Amino acid sequence: MKEKDKIATLRRGNEGEQIARLQALLCLAGFDAKPIDGDFGAGTERAVRACQESKGLPTTGQADVAMQEVLGMSGPDMTKVPVPVIDNITVGMVAQMFSSATPRRNIETYLPGMTAALKQSDMDDRDLVLMALGNDLKTARKLVNGGSHGLDRFTEAFEIGRGLLG
Repeated sequence: MKEKDKIATLRRGNEGEQIARLQALLCLAGFDAKPIDGDFGAGTERAVRACQESKGLPTTGQADVAMQEVLGMSGPDMTKVPVPVIDNITVGMVAQMFSSATPRRNIETYLPGMTAALKQSDMDDRDLVLMALGNDLKTARKLVNGGSHGLDRFTEAFEIGRGLLG
């Protein structure tokens, strides 16, 4: 194995995409490492310990090579698999994502065309669909004009949508 290919031991205090992948794989394996935020904190350490214990590995709280192999970190990144959601999106759900300032009739008018276009373009991924839903003209105009209100509104709608779509 080449030096660059060696897997580093991941431990409390580490941050980044590898930690987010570790957290996602732990959750997929049934160990609560939420939030999946790329920060190896106390929750991730507890999940690592629980996984190690259940797999008969030394319970160190650190994700060493053996631990990472058990979770499949040396293989393709299965945490990047798109989560299809378009068929589950309803007008009521989108209305919940936005404030009452967004008329329901606008959602009823434009949602079917938007979701059809996304689906036809093979863009049926939860986060991508939520970004498309949140990126309305009013939000874009506020962002261009330098205000943060639009970004706050987009972020709030995105988080509500993630909760609704799982």
